[in-house]
Amino acid sequence: MLTTLLEQLRAAAPEARLQALQTLAMLEETDALSILGEMWKTEQNPELKQAIHQAGQQIHAAKQRGYTTVEGMAAAYRADLSPDEKDIEEKRKLAQIQTSINIEHARKHGGSEESRAMGEFTRRAATTTAIGMAFGLGAGAMMAGLTPAINTSHNLSDGTTEGPGIGKQPIIPPRPSDTNVNLWLKKLDNADAAVRRQALLQLRDLNNPAALNALGARFAIEPEADLRQLIQQIGKDIYFSALFWQDHDPSRNEQKINELRAKAQVAKEKRATQQ
Repeated sequence: MLTTLLEQLRAAAPEARLQALQTLAMLEETDALSILGEMWKTEQNPELKQAIHQAGQQIHAAKQRGYTTVEGMAAAYRADLSPDEKDIEEKRKLAQIQTSINIEHARKHGGSEESRAMGEFTRRAATTTAIGMAFGLGAGAMMAGLTPAINTSHNLSDGTTEGPGIGKQPIIPPRPSDTNVNLWLKKLDNADAAVRRQALLQLRDLNNPAALNALGARFAIEPEADLRQLIQQIGKDIYFSALFWQDHDPSRNEQKINELRAKAQVAKEKRATQQ
């Protein structure tokens, strides 16, 4: 994603270069600073030269306060958190329960009509368990209410004891989409701030990186301070998601978070030595 924006800085069309500058300024992408410095020396277009200067100032200010993209991502996805022993044990027991259900299902029902009904139950059980875990309910409480045929361990969290829940583990961001966002991009220029806000929230939910340039352009001219802040936050959310999923295998989610944590620590230590 960053490579795409940096390549856009070298586009023949001045409009494309301006869009990239505005987007990089919105994202506060400190990795672009050296390239902006080189670009300022060679750019002949006065308007673009001024835009380079403004973008450089904004990004440099972000660098001065200690911001980097990798540290922003690490904070957004809570990469500093890791499952504790209770979380790991809870997941292990959940896996055991699901395996037991599958084995019992295959043994009792085989390929009969009843098997299909049982298969639907199993899927529903897995879904319900996932929802329960997302809201901090224990595996024991969820599974005990679903299947008395399986003897769940009394050591599983029953909802009254500490268990995995929201805010306790790293976040895996949603995959970027390629949903058409043109309708909402047009609404970014609406005179009504409420309409612009609605469009921004829709673009956040659609999570399509194709919206970044339009968000950057709006960020450059948005008169409402709260909307300007919202634009930047949504732009970064979309950008972070695109970077996370770039050439990423979902089976490596935990490894990816660990790598992000390590990179953020390196960036922090590097900044400390430069102060």
